[in-house]
Amino acid sequence: MFLLITHLANRIFYELYFLFICIGLKNLKYVFFIKSNLSYSLKKMKNLINSIFLTITFIFPTIILSQSQTDLTDSRVQDAYTDLINSVTRSIIKTDIKGTPYFNEKFADSKIKYFDKSLEDIFYLRYNAFSDEIEMGKNKFQNESVEIVQKNENIVCYIGDEIFLFKNYKNEIENIKKGYLNLIFDGKKSKIYRSNRKIFMEATQARTSLERAFPARYIDEKSYYISLNDFSEITYLKLSKKNIIKLIDSKEKNIKKFISENKIKVKNEIDLIKVFHFHDSL
Repeated sequence: MFLLITHLANRIFYELYFLFICIGLKNLKYVFFIKSNLSYSLKKMKNLINSIFLTITFIFPTIILSQSQTDLTDSRVQDAYTDLINSVTRSIIKTDIKGTPYFNEKFADSKIKYFDKSLEDIFYLRYNAFSDEIEMGKNKFQNESVEIVQKNENIVCYIGDEIFLFKNYKNEIENIKKGYLNLIFDGKKSKIYRSNRKIFMEATQARTSLERAFPARYIDEKSYYISLNDFSEITYLKLSKKNIIKLIDSKEKNIKKFISENKIKVKNEIDLIKVFHFHDSL
């Protein structure tokens, strides 16, 4: 950097020299005075740059991250980052709550697909299952975050082995909801989604000696959803053999036989996926 500044200063000097000749300036001692003072200033600037560099590397070593980390000042990702991220204000978290709003509290190396284009950079994300938000960190070691990924159907997040899509869907009582779903099966005839949420339960006091008191807590809530045929609608999937056979009744006999022969338990996620893999092959 210092060599570059010196080069520019010399260039400025010779351009001034030429200018003074052109306007007929006979006494050039003022020019050499300018160059002398400029050189002195450059030496001071070099010392200042070195001091700043040493201060940064001594006081802020934790900001020196690997090359694979997303550089939020990089012009290549600045526009996408602006479109992807919202800032939020977090309320104070109570310490007397049993459990956590996260299935995984750590920020994980993650990828983002934006309008069907995979961004090359690595992001640090985690899913808040209580607020149904995907939080973004500056690095994987922080505990808190005030930034979340925008809730947008054109943004797909890959956190670990999970795929998060923001979708409209019908719940168990056919109310239309919006939220994050995990795509667990992506077939030609059907798509299966999972919703993993955390529900907050207030503390309850025992009213009699026969009742139990419960602390404030988070409890897990899991549900499944399905999209068939043209994939235009996502609806609640009741995990029963009767219901699944009814959904794909055109192949009822084949499905019944497959479930029976393979001792399938449709409430088991792995077995559930096996049924729809088999349906895809028919």
